[in-house]
Amino acid sequence: MKDSPLLSTSDPAWRQDVQDIWTCLHHHYKISQSDSGDHYIFVSCTPKLTLRDFGQIAQALIHFEPTLELLVPNRSTVKRNWRDGDKFGKENRSRPQSIAAIEDFVSRLEESNPRHWEQLRAFLTPSAPQDPGEWVWNLLSGSERGMDIRRVATVPRAGDAVNWPEFVLSFVQASIACKSPQQLQSFECSPEGLRCFLSGTGPKWS
Repeated sequence: MKDSPLLSTSDPAWRQDVQDIWTCLHHHYKISQSDSGDHYIFVSCTPKLTLRDFGQIAQALIHFEPTLELLVPNRSTVKRNWRDGDKFGKENRSRPQSIAAIEDFVSRLEESNPRHWEQLRAFLTPSAPQDPGEWVWNLLSGSERGMDIRRVATVPRAGDAVNWPEFVLSFVQASIACKSPQQLQSFECSPEGLRCFLSGTGPKWS
């Protein structure tokens, strides 16, 4: 598996950097068209995301999960944040109930308490040796308190490699900008609803 260099989206040249990397890869390697590979994106934000930010991202993931599943190759080892969440789908909570549970949980956490960060990670994306599957969106991953988005669709072309990070960043930004669970759930869970959510404009954003 090859990892790309870390790229900063604050630099307008990052898209051209991706194009250059893909040109190099095509020159030296045969890029597989198969979905069996482990394609993933790591996101680390500056300034660092807050506990509230991660809670809102998790809420948006749960709300749009049926639509987001259309973007991910269907693999049995991939875990979805609501369907496979110990505190969510596995506990027979509906998606609205799960969103409310996150709201309640985050409201009791303190940014300055390191234990609360680990508690939120365990609440949102728990891991267990007997259940080694990977989360599609692995929140609070690594020491950088970032996130891994795994098992994305094959990215054989430079355009695909640019589109995926742009989609992830737009989703994160829209999730954080959402003022409340009620506003989030006013967006229809459909491709059109997701498009409106990512656009950051329209009557539902007013």
